[in-house]
Amino acid sequence: MNQVKDVFIPESDSSGVCAGQSLAKPALGESHPSDMAPSDPTIDPTNLSLMLDVELNVLLRFGQRQLTLREVLDLKSGSVIELDRRVDEPVELLLDGRVIARGEAAIVDGNYGLRVTEIVRPSNLSAMTE
Repeated sequence: MNQVKDVFIPESDSSGVCAGQSLAKPALGESHPSDMAPSDPTIDPTNLSLMLDVELNVLLRFGQRQLTLREVLDLKSGSVIELDRRVDEPVELLLDGRVIARGEAAIVDGNYGLRVTEIVRPSNLSAMTE
C-alpha cells in the first residue's frame, strides 16, 4: 500500500513555504489533486463514446432495516421483514451506492422494474452548471 508522508515546516524559510504548510509528496505511482489540471466541465464526445458500452450494476432499494444477529438467525421461510419505507414512497435507483433516480415500482414481463419519476443530480454537477 502506498502512503503519503507529510513534512511540516515550523517557520517560513527561504523557499517561501509558510509555517505549518504541508509538503505532502505522493508515493510513486500516485497523483496528488494539486498536480492535476483543473477539470473542464465540458465533455469530449469522442472520449464519452468510448465509455457508453460499459456495463454498470444498478440496484433498486425499496427500503432498509437493521437486524440483530439473533433476528437474522431466526429467519425462516415465510418470515416477513418490515422496512423503513411506506408503500406510497418512491423506490430508489442506486449506482455504486448513490441514489441516481427515484420512481415507482413496476412489473415488466413478470420482472420488477422502475418507472422513473425523478432524476437525482449530483450536488457538485449542479454547482458547475450554475
